[in-house]
Amino acid sequence: MSIDVHTHAFHPKIAAKVVDQLERHYGIPPVGNGLLDDLLPRLDRAGIRHCAVHSAATVAAQVRPANDWAIDLQRQSDRVVAFGTLHPDFTDWAAELDRLAAAGIRGLKLHPDFQGFDLEDGRLRPWFDAMQG
Repeated sequence: MSIDVHTHAFHPKIAAKVVDQLERHYGIPPVGNGLLDDLLPRLDRAGIRHCAVHSAATVAAQVRPANDWAIDLQRQSDRVVAFGTLHPDFTDWAAELDRLAAAGIRGLKLHPDFQGFDLEDGRLRPWFDAMQG
């Protein structure tokens, strides 16, 4: 069984905007349009059955909507393992970790470069402690 461990699919309301923003940020032309309906056939053509889909909240206000999307993605397709996200400015992180775990989300996407923080930021230590067990 083949698995792509790093893919992206965005909510249809924001997919075009996010793909454009990522292209401008990284200077790399995108492959696809950022929608799950585009990603799955690409996986099929490559002979890949499952994928991990990652999302990152660039501000604290995006954490819950991004995680709602991750939860929904797993419901849409049994081929998707969705990762949730946190942001250092998001204060209700413990409840959000519990919500993600209850929904079957098994991992987090943290992207210091894109989210604008350092992995050694002391605010993250409680997250890492909580995620260990």
